[in-house]
Amino acid sequence: MPSQLLQRAAQSSPDRVALVCGGSRLTYRSLQARARHVANLLLTQCPGGGRVAAVMPNSIGFVELLFGCAEAGVALLPLDPIMHSDTLAQLIAQTRPDLIITDSEGCAAMQQLAARGSGHPPRFVDFEQWSAAACPAVSDEGAGWPPPQADTPAIYLSTSGSTGLPKLVCRTHEQLHAEATNFVTSAGLGSADNFLCVLPLHHSYGLEICLLGAVAAGSTLVMLDSYDARKRRLGVPFVARCREVLSLIDSESISVLPAVPQQFLELSQLPDDTPGNLSGLKLILSSACPLPPSTFERFRKRFGRSIRQSYGSSEAGTVTLNMGPEQTLSPQSVGTAVRNVSLEIAGDGGRALPPGQVGNIRIRSAVVTPQTAGRSTDVADDYFDSGDIGYVDPDGQLYITQRATAVIDVGGYKVDPRRVERILLRHSAVIDAVVYAAPAHDGGDAIAAAVQLEPDCTLADIQSFCRDSLAPFECPTQLDALDPIPRSPLGKVQIAELCRAVEHHHANQALNAGKRPDSADRGAHLLDAGRHGRHVLLSQVRAKVAQLLNIPLEELSSDSRLQDVGFDSVRAAEFRAWLESGLGFKVPITVVWNSPTLSACTDALLEMNAAPRRDEGARIDLAAPASVLKSMEQRIHELNGLGDAELYDRLSARGRRRNTR
Repeated sequence: MPSQLLQRAAQSSPDRVALVCGGSRLTYRSLQARARHVANLLLTQCPGGGRVAAVMPNSIGFVELLFGCAEAGVALLPLDPIMHSDTLAQLIAQTRPDLIITDSEGCAAMQQLAARGSGHPPRFVDFEQWSAAACPAVSDEGAGWPPPQADTPAIYLSTSGSTGLPKLVCRTHEQLHAEATNFVTSAGLGSADNFLCVLPLHHSYGLEICLLGAVAAGSTLVMLDSYDARKRRLGVPFVARCREVLSLIDSESISVLPAVPQQFLELSQLPDDTPGNLSGLKLILSSACPLPPSTFERFRKRFGRSIRQSYGSSEAGTVTLNMGPEQTLSPQSVGTAVRNVSLEIAGDGGRALPPGQVGNIRIRSAVVTPQTAGRSTDVADDYFDSGDIGYVDPDGQLYITQRATAVIDVGGYKVDPRRVERILLRHSAVIDAVVYAAPAHDGGDAIAAAVQLEPDCTLADIQSFCRDSLAPFECPTQLDALDPIPRSPLGKVQIAELCRAVEHHHANQALNAGKRPDSADRGAHLLDAGRHGRHVLLSQVRAKVAQLLNIPLEELSSDSRLQDVGFDSVRAAEFRAWLESGLGFKVPITVVWNSPTLSACTDALLEMNAAPRRDEGARIDLAAPASVLKSMEQRIHELNGLGDAELYDRLSARGRRRNTR
């Protein structure tokens, strides 16, 4: 059980540093004392067990709360603090927690939810103030109450659901203990290893592998600080903290780095002269979504190290882990079954298939959850059917060929396209809608949507509706109006026709605007903007930022900062790619992110253009006319000559293997 993991670490190494976050360091002895203090507080407000929701970013307080709940036998429901308020309100109404524990910013959000008059008014507290309250002292020898039963719920993890709301996956105390010990034993980790957590702890990957894995190994867990000096949430995306990550790896002697492919890509895109030595890392682990071969190769070329993969799900925990010799690693294999987990490939009728044959991936372990949102999981003959398709080679290495879900991974966030479609169709002027994954500039996925609208509705109206109804990472960054959306007689979207229609639509827009018919550019023409003066270039920059954030242009001024207007790592990467395609030279992410204002960013771009660049020859003359471009007829001819598969690969990433954790 999680409480036993902490107790064992506190007994064996009480003075070992358990947590590092910002300037704070906490030993295992102190962490256990704080967890027991939180447990005492919980028992006064949630007698007889109950359920507590946590709406908090990564912090030492979140860790104290997790282990306090485990000590007191109170089930914890960790929720994403940037979740859209509508989804948050629905989850609270569905789960009816006895108490919501958050921070000062979360309390303000809870007050707004309470003011909306929901059927279950949330009872909430600010963790920092709440945990400072006095309660009866607890001895070091024991907490003074019986430990929770091993098979009782310890945590409810929210994961992408097919019904609109996220699914709630129940984890018992016993399952959390088994998950952490299985992983640590299979990876060969111990008290000498230091973990770096760059993942959200409300997600199973961050919570079970980073946090519980570190405690099970008796290791130190180092977290990126989520707050500034004034205790305000930073809201800074990972792409702007890559240098900090490399610095922590060195200063804290990190040996275990679990992350998602998007984060590995952003690290690999740092300039070659950025200080950073990863030779001391023992385990570089990717999970939560497929690792693109290009990211695998880019990272290996940049750092001289290979990324290992694991495969799992919220329902089954970690299933496989690739711990083979580093020189043999490839992005195709997700490894062999971890300790105490059995894996089989089944054909028709549940018949087990031999190595090399493709079939359903089925899992058996003590970690498989007995229920998901109150419903039994798909377990037959003691095996859990993952719904994924793959095969095992003679060495036991698992290869996934097809995912069960169409979840879109946006910079590590999971987005259910069906949910976004349902939200779009709530708009009275949306006749039809389809949401799909399109390639992002960074090689990952972006949310794309095509809508059929009533005549009096504009795409700006839909963008505003999305901003009000969806979380920032769920909002389509590519939105097109088609009339009609191509469907078969049975109502199925004809993806090849859709891609062709969208591509033609973009080419027409570009031609009508006198700009490049380039899907990577989408009409941006910064060379032409600079030709007319700084103010024109600034207006183009403002317009692009407003488009990426789906906000009205008037909400942005030349003094706006990207950090203050809702930029995340995905949008920052798209903005930089847009600048580079329009200006014709490399733009450091520091210019995009660290410029104090949009005006300063524009000045930096003009200064960069004026400066000589050794790697790119003479500077680009912003006063020069645009290059002669291909005619629309030639462009359309090229598109019509492409096969369906090529069109599909060009505009949609839906055919990529999906890996939801």
